[in-house]
Amino acid sequence: MASGTIVGFDIIVILSFFFGLLLLSTAILSSRVHRQPPWYGFLAPLFIYDIVFMFGMGYQTENGPPPGFCAFQGVLLYSIPGWAVVAFGSFIIYFYLEVKNLIEGKDDDTEPYVPLRRTKLPLIFVPLLSFVGFLLLNGLTVSLSNQRPMAAQNQYHLYCVPKTHTGLYVGGAIMGVTMLIWIFVIVRLGVLFRTHYSKLKGKGEVIFGQVLSVYIRITAISIAGILVIGLYVSTYATRSADSITGSYFLGLPSVIIFLVFATQRDIIRCWAFWRHESNNISRNKIHANSIPFSTQTEATNSTNEEKSGSLRRMGYNWNVGTKTFTS
Repeated sequence: MASGTIVGFDIIVILSFFFGLLLLSTAILSSRVHRQPPWYGFLAPLFIYDIVFMFGMGYQTENGPPPGFCAFQGVLLYSIPGWAVVAFGSFIIYFYLEVKNLIEGKDDDTEPYVPLRRTKLPLIFVPLLSFVGFLLLNGLTVSLSNQRPMAAQNQYHLYCVPKTHTGLYVGGAIMGVTMLIWIFVIVRLGVLFRTHYSKLKGKGEVIFGQVLSVYIRITAISIAGILVIGLYVSTYATRSADSITGSYFLGLPSVIIFLVFATQRDIIRCWAFWRHESNNISRNKIHANSIPFSTQTEATNSTNEEKSGSLRRMGYNWNVGTKTFTS
């Protein structure tokens, strides 16, 4: 039973690792994917989280890893989720500012809105600084603990968990506050959509479809994230750390999130390399939401494509599954 549990858990982690590797390498290295996506900062901690799990795969035995490595893995597993939560919060805030930018008509494709430029670096570095803070918090609480060993594997020898949970509780409280900010910003976004619906629609079907698509995704991920973090705290800090289901759910969210983010249209175009010159997925195609071909003019299509440029560079080119028409 234990060996089967280990194999199942490792398969989930390895799948997540390769999905993340494929997604991030495609987004970073491919010239066909529009750069400057703020979601790099959100996907990176999830990818590193998988790597930390993989580091311990050679020690999933009765003897377990050396005490120092076990404590190191445990501290990282306590710290990285907080990094991911803050990074996703930054992603939502940046998206909110971009939507406000569109509503106010400051959507020049060649020159980003000044407040947006000013907030970009803080929204990148705040998650990194929070990660350093989580590392210090958990590292100190574990190293100063009187319990020896400082960390131990769970019942099924899947990963190490610190025996002192103070850092986890404090980090969980910080993540809870961050999630409240998530909820506030997402609700505020919903109010903006409702209040300025006609103005956003006036930006063109391409832009409106992209913005709405991202909003749906971040709302879904936020709801799932709240459930996952609750499970994360209860799994690490209680006896459910020995639960097979609880352990599996620590690896599943990153798989799902990587798959969700892989639906970004430029990523799909890059993976469908054999269809780059086809009539269905060429560079001269743009997507719209249920608009008859006959109502689209060449001038309108060109304008929509230009306006959506800033959104595409940010990684918001997610208007997939809609009708296509020739520009």
